[in-house]
Amino acid sequence: MKSIHNKDITPADLERPDHALRKRFLFFRANHRHLFGSQEGVDIDLLFRNHLAAKEEAPKLYDPENLAYAMANYRIVDEYGVLAMATQQAVMVSSFHFGPYNLLGAILSNEGVHFSVLANGAKYFEQMKAYQMEKAEANELKHGPVVLTDEDVINPRDFTTMIKMMHKIREGKSMLVYADGLEGQGGYFERSRMEIVPFLGRKIYARKGTASLAYKLKLPIVFAMVEREEAGFVVRFFPVLQPEEYADRASFVSTYCKLGYKHLESYVTSAPEQWEIFDRLHVWLAEEDLVEQAGGLLTERPVPEWCQFNKARFGDFVENELHYLLDMHTRQVTGLSPGISELLRRIDGTRSSVVAEVLPDETFNQLFNRGILISSGARAQSAAA
Repeated sequence: MKSIHNKDITPADLERPDHALRKRFLFFRANHRHLFGSQEGVDIDLLFRNHLAAKEEAPKLYDPENLAYAMANYRIVDEYGVLAMATQQAVMVSSFHFGPYNLLGAILSNEGVHFSVLANGAKYFEQMKAYQMEKAEANELKHGPVVLTDEDVINPRDFTTMIKMMHKIREGKSMLVYADGLEGQGGYFERSRMEIVPFLGRKIYARKGTASLAYKLKLPIVFAMVEREEAGFVVRFFPVLQPEEYADRASFVSTYCKLGYKHLESYVTSAPEQWEIFDRLHVWLAEEDLVEQAGGLLTERPVPEWCQFNKARFGDFVENELHYLLDMHTRQVTGLSPGISELLRRIDGTRSSVVAEVLPDETFNQLFNRGILISSGARAQSAAA
């Protein structure tokens, strides 16, 4: 299989507040520290670059050479008869954003599962269709050309989603969805519409949309995950969740959320660079489980003679021409004026009196009280010498 690596990003690049990937790196590091704590020997910079390489590789798995390799080098771990069920009746296959997850649809199709995709788009299936037709012409497909049509890609934001899905299910087609998706059904950012579940010894918010939809449609849910291994890929299936075995929707949804992240824990621990929570705040961390609370402003705080921008805790980034500051301890994002943003980027061991000359007193004090500006002892010692 073709080797794909991201070699262009250096540790020095990631320390630049104006670098295009600085915000993603800060999210990655903040979430890693939150879930795993401060671990000795962990090279966060390298882990992040590996994460970027994995993200780059995902769509390239569908390049002809890579796809042919993947389809010829996977194995299935199915202790619960899931695959046989999925080829005989409609089920909801729930996939986490972990590793080469895009391959799951291709592998399911290769194994004779007819399904639809609930997503905003599935362009990578164009390559899968071409691959299948080529193999069919050579009589090398054991299940024939199972082609995913444009009508099988259903947009979850469309108000006719439920009708379209019910039609596909009546045709015997399974649904392939993301475990933490379906913002239209379970709320994408609204925490009041999410379930709080344990994960890696902490608490996170989990979206309920996938389970809610399965309960409405009376579809059995199956967790599935594609994982890399030395010889190629392995697809793992987990126990089936049957809606009719639960007294109500709330208990079914709660069980789904808890089991899903329980299944995921071991994989995230072994290969954290593969999971998208470290790319952005894909799964929201519970407020009561923050690493450090922001707290209020101090009424008085001695201002040191020399100051510097606290780059170890705060990251300055630009989005849609607006400037923001990310606090990695609290994951709070604060808006900045372009002038303050430029000032923070330029401060590196500067006399506090100089900074105070260009800032209003209130702003100057807040920068210190919030820890955005900190003492630069090394510069002070150097100046004294």
